[in-house]
Amino acid sequence: MADTDTSPPAPVKRSLLLRAGGPALVIALTALFAVLANLPAPRAAAPQLAGALAPVSLATSVPTARPNVSALPTFTPVPASAIAAAVNIANPQGAAPAGSLAYSVARVIGAEGNGPGEFNLPRAIAVGKDGRVYVVDQGNRRIQVFDAEGRYQFAFNQANASTALVEPFGIVMTSKNELLVIDAEDGGIFRYDAEGRPLGAFEVASRFYKPRGFSIDKADNVYVTDTGGSRIIKITPNGDVALEINARGKEPGQLDQPCDAIGDPSGEIWVSDCVTGRIQLFGADGAFKQLFAITPSDPMNGSRLALGPDGALYVAAAPVHKVLKYSRTGQLLGDFGSEGREPGQFRVPTNLTFAGNVIWVTDLANGRIQKLQPK
Repeated sequence: MADTDTSPPAPVKRSLLLRAGGPALVIALTALFAVLANLPAPRAAAPQLAGALAPVSLATSVPTARPNVSALPTFTPVPASAIAAAVNIANPQGAAPAGSLAYSVARVIGAEGNGPGEFNLPRAIAVGKDGRVYVVDQGNRRIQVFDAEGRYQFAFNQANASTALVEPFGIVMTSKNELLVIDAEDGGIFRYDAEGRPLGAFEVASRFYKPRGFSIDKADNVYVTDTGGSRIIKITPNGDVALEINARGKEPGQLDQPCDAIGDPSGEIWVSDCVTGRIQLFGADGAFKQLFAITPSDPMNGSRLALGPDGALYVAAAPVHKVLKYSRTGQLLGDFGSEGREPGQFRVPTNLTFAGNVIWVTDLANGRIQKLQPK
C-alpha cells in the first residue's frame, strides 16, 4: 500500500486494495518496499493507492448525542490467516539489545473485524485528559473510543453534519480536550468534542495532497505532513500557516514523500523522511540541522515519531516491527518488540503516543492496539 505521489494529479478512483487486501497487502508491501529500498539498483514505482471512496451520508444535522455505532459503515476484514509474514530488515543504525527498553505490556485491545472494539487497519491514536483512548480505525472509516482501562465506549465517523469520513488517517487531542482528525482523501481537518460530536472544519489557509502525518505540540500548533506535496506545514491554533518546509529532493534538508513530523518544546521539528530512510531535524526557522538513517519504508506505513517525557525520540518502526528509542544525535538507545502476534510483538506498528510514561501503539496488521508501561 505504498504511496508514490510525485505531484498532485487529477483525482482518481481509489482501488479496492484497502477493502480486499487489508493487512495482507499492508504487511507484504511494507516488507517489499524495505527490501527494494536496500538494493543498489533504482527502485521501481510501487502500486499507487489514491483516489476516493464515496462519502456516506449519515445525518442532516449535527447530533446532540454520541453517534450510534450500529449505523456506521463497515468493511469485511481479511482473516489473520491470510496475512503473509513480513521480512525483517536490520536497522541501519545497528540493533540494540533485544528488549532493551524497560517496558512491559499492560494491555492488548482489539482484534481484526468490524464490530465494536474490533479494527480493520488501526492507523493512529490519541489520548484525552481523562485517559480515554481514541483510535483511527482506517479500514472501517471511523474513530473508536475506549476508556483508560481499554473498555470500548463508542465510535463516530461524521466529517460534518451530512457526510462521513472517507479516509481518516491521523488524530490529535488539543489542550482544550478537542479532537482534530485529518482525512487523507480530501485533506480536510475536522474538529470534534470529546464525545465525538462534530464541531466543524478546522480551516487552514493551505491545501494538502495525501497527508500521511499529523501531530500537535504543547502549544496546540499542528504539524501536517503533506506527503504528496513533499512538505511539512506548521499551523497555529487559529489555522494560520506559521512555517512551511518544502524543499523537494533527496539531499540533506530536502524531503521526498515524508510520512510524519513532530515539534519539540524548543520549536525544532523532527521529520520522518521514510522513503529515503532517514530522520531529519530542522530548526524553528525551518533550517536544516542534522539527519540520521532509519530503515526505508513506503509513506503509507512508514515510521512515525513521538517525543518521550525523557526528551528522547521514539519511533514506531513499521518495517522492523519494533518501537525504537533514539537520542537527539541519532544514537539508537533501545528497542522493544519483535515481529509476531503475541502480546509485546507487532506487525507493522504505525503510530505511537505517550500518556505520561505509558506508550500506546497501533499494531496495524494485527488489528489491535497495545499499551506499554514502564517496568
